[in-house]
Amino acid sequence: MPGLLEGKQALVLGIANKWSLAYAIAQAFSREGARLVLTYLGEHQKEAIESLAEGLTVDRILPCDVTKDEDLAGLSAGFEGKSLDAVVHSLAFANREDLARPFVETSRSGFLLAQDVIYVGGGNTANMVAIWRLHGVDVILREAWERGVVLAGLSAGGLCWFEQGSTDSFGPGLAALDGLLGFLPGAFCPHYDGEAMRRPRLHELIASGSLGPTYACDDGAAVVFHGTKLHEAIAEREGATAYRVERLGGTVRETALPTRLLP
Repeated sequence: MPGLLEGKQALVLGIANKWSLAYAIAQAFSREGARLVLTYLGEHQKEAIESLAEGLTVDRILPCDVTKDEDLAGLSAGFEGKSLDAVVHSLAFANREDLARPFVETSRSGFLLAQDVIYVGGGNTANMVAIWRLHGVDVILREAWERGVVLAGLSAGGLCWFEQGSTDSFGPGLAALDGLLGFLPGAFCPHYDGEAMRRPRLHELIASGSLGPTYACDDGAAVVFHGTKLHEAIAEREGATAYRVERLGGTVRETALPTRLLP
């Protein structure tokens, strides 16, 4: 019985050793009948990749340093006129010591600092940040941010990067939460149009002084920062908007930010 990938060709980038996720994928592709093209980073790695390729259904092994345009151009030229059915891009600038042991033994810092983007989903913000601090993840995230790793998220994953914000971490009644990671100045409020109490409760918290100037985002909207400076507001759906909400002259003022609709 033919394999699921019989007659298909796959390019696999990023094999470093026998513990690499890319190597496990190459093995699975090979078992299912795919023809493989592997890459290596410099002559020092070529022999190791050739050794790992033994027993796999490998057609070619090509040099490729993804930081060099000429290598990428050469790799592309190697496929001119040929079909390519799958690409596995399994690359990260990991610590050398983390590459020398099984993936499950990768250190927290080694894993996080090797990422280009760190995306955090929703949940209980207070609990999440407390657990991060217990394990030193907050320090690692700051280092990642300072190195230029993109930090992103929604709901709790958007709130956590600010100094404070509006949260349901303590129950359905929304409360102010201080002592967040503080990479970005001020406060944040997600779900501004998605939950009926978000807007009026945020205004109450700002009026009482529990929260300072706040960025609030409708569901589907986001604020983008370069460093600590607001760069722009964006949205994935028509009508979703980001706002600046603050107390001025004893009253709470809400200002809609120009929000660019993504294509």
